[in-house]
Amino acid sequence: MAYSTARDGFALAVSCVVLASATRLAAFAGEGCPVLVSGQASLAFERRGGKYAPVAQVGAKKFGGEAFSDGWVTVEFGERRLKGDYTTIAEKDGKVALRATVKASDDVSIEVTDVFSSEGAGEFRARRRVKVLRSDAGCEPGYFTSFGFGTGDRFGDVDLFIPSVMYKNMFDERANPKRMGLKREHRNFFFREDRLPLPVAMFRRPDGLSASLTLEDTGNRTVLADCRGVKSDPGYLFGGVGFGRNDDDTFSCCVTYPGLDRRAWGLGSRRHPSKDGQTDEYSFRLRFAQSASYGDAVESAWNRALAIYDPPVFQTDVRSAWHGLLATLYSYRQSPDGDQDLVKSKSDKPGFPWSVYLEGEFGVCDTTYELGFVGAQPVAGYCLLQAGVLEGNAGWRKHGEAVVGFWARESLSELGFPNSRYYPLERRWDEAGSTLRQACTGMGGVLDAWSFMKRRGEDRPEWIASCRRFGDWLADNQAADGSWAAEYNPRKVEDGKHPVLRPNKALTVCGVTYLLRLFAATKDARYRTAALKAAEFSYAMQHRDYLYVACVIDNPEVFDSESGYEAMKAFLSAYEADGRRKWLDAARQAAVYTETWVYMHDIPPETDAVSRDTPWPFDRSVVGQHILTIDQPGADLGFAWTAYWYYRLWRHTNDANFLKMARISMHDTKQSMNLGGRLYPGRGEGLQCEVCTLRTTKDRRRGWAMMQALTWNFAAHLQQYASFIDAAGIPVPQELLEAPASP
Repeated sequence: MAYSTARDGFALAVSCVVLASATRLAAFAGEGCPVLVSGQASLAFERRGGKYAPVAQVGAKKFGGEAFSDGWVTVEFGERRLKGDYTTIAEKDGKVALRATVKASDDVSIEVTDVFSSEGAGEFRARRRVKVLRSDAGCEPGYFTSFGFGTGDRFGDVDLFIPSVMYKNMFDERANPKRMGLKREHRNFFFREDRLPLPVAMFRRPDGLSASLTLEDTGNRTVLADCRGVKSDPGYLFGGVGFGRNDDDTFSCCVTYPGLDRRAWGLGSRRHPSKDGQTDEYSFRLRFAQSASYGDAVESAWNRALAIYDPPVFQTDVRSAWHGLLATLYSYRQSPDGDQDLVKSKSDKPGFPWSVYLEGEFGVCDTTYELGFVGAQPVAGYCLLQAGVLEGNAGWRKHGEAVVGFWARESLSELGFPNSRYYPLERRWDEAGSTLRQACTGMGGVLDAWSFMKRRGEDRPEWIASCRRFGDWLADNQAADGSWAAEYNPRKVEDGKHPVLRPNKALTVCGVTYLLRLFAATKDARYRTAALKAAEFSYAMQHRDYLYVACVIDNPEVFDSESGYEAMKAFLSAYEADGRRKWLDAARQAAVYTETWVYMHDIPPETDAVSRDTPWPFDRSVVGQHILTIDQPGADLGFAWTAYWYYRLWRHTNDANFLKMARISMHDTKQSMNLGGRLYPGRGEGLQCEVCTLRTTKDRRRGWAMMQALTWNFAAHLQQYASFIDAAGIPVPQELLEAPASP
């Protein structure tokens, strides 16, 4: 197997291959070589001239042998690539142990011991122990080890998966590959585990056979030298996963330790010093599965990694958090009648500040209201209105109703498409465009507010009229294929239409849920027809072609986390509208995709850190925070938008994984909230930073954050309570209150 150390290419040689799905050891084969067997899968350790080579077979397909004849164990010393072969073998208690010794010279020797076992269900586990036996000063700057496998397939003939960084069709023109750091022609796709929601890599062959490799037992710990770019340190106790392409365009799927970050915009390699007695231990699992689709293969690999890591649900008093969020939001209201607490400026329209600063005097950016996305003003207004009515809080009700009323009365263009930003101090609308996501999120808040008041016998005709005008615009401007453009300019009209600013059609999925809710409110069949037509377009793009792109609208139109969430909402709404199983399957795939952007393991602070003053709370877990886009180093609390939808999906499927996701969304996304005033004493309990960097970069872990709370931070949490109240009359279902506490 070829191996390159060129600047623009790197592929790790293979350490070992594949797995049997059994839990028993077969009789020794050939010249005393053991075989792990399970049904159609087997892993044989074949003897070849005093060396041992693992060869796997799944059905009629064999992996191993000549395809990997150039070595099973790879160690990189500085810039030197070393490889070795297994030369000893032993079997005990159903496990097979193999040992290789890698020698750089008479003065340098590293011993690698791999212990293989069968775990059932197509899974094979290896425990690796690395020990430096002899060394000299010439070995610096240290070493890392790797384990990998491949099938002999070409890189372009398989579909790849690494959570939040590699997906099928990521180089499709519709995914805007020119704006991504990763390129199809690259040879290095290696990622440290602190960059990934979970350290798992999977590829799926055209015949439906997939193989995944999951790293475990590293602790994912590091030291401050890491962010300073120091290449070698014994405190680097983290691994990585990835793919490496070879000169003949075949590839290997690998784990590395310490974790290799050799890819576009990566940190490069990290190593351990090659001194006598240095030892490393880590584990990894290989798993084979047959799947009907790429989405099924992703779900299988991801769910197995989830089961291995079993992310905790950190118990939060979510009912108390509800009141804390509402009280904090209300305390930062902007009102033209001067009824304000913490905001000093005079606004001509009711709303909430763009952001609250989380340092210094905790002032506000009071210049901008936004309809949806990072603003979500009508959603926040509705949540405050609803709670005010139910809790008997006249101030909440008054301001919430005023905010909803402002957007209903004044945001729509002459054609019925909403403006997205208003400047309350300048008393004018922004001249920029509005995206479909902003429009549907914001007007959805107005529609929810009208529906709530209508059910209580208090009609607001002006609100539903504005919702219908926007619904009519959607129906009248829908393309023949069911789509809409991503962004329009509501400030201009050309030939009777608003000009298109962004032609990408991926945001079509955002219109489905809004139109189906509008149909439920009005019984106007045009809205249902337009919604299902848009759902068909989105089914082809998002579900069939696996293109979840562009919904994080302030980033390039690449793969992102929130496109999965919007698709989950749309397809589940379509399923509830007409009952076709295809929609439920599509909602399920989108839900799993969305999960693969969420940290399901912790990224602990550096073990030698003295200062605990980090923007992200030093002593709280990052589980539940989601990564934004395929190239974006930041993470935020955006998974909080999903609790209601995962709960609904659980009710339709009875899949316990979706209930677990609803719990993580409801509880763990509040880890960085000021509950009890513990983070920002004397300040509102609902304050929470908007986006942060949790992994190692040129800053330490948890070392950067945009120290502001934006309106959407409140809305994301509050909308879940509001949706549960609308559906079931309670802010939190009992199943979500029963989330087990973390150990």
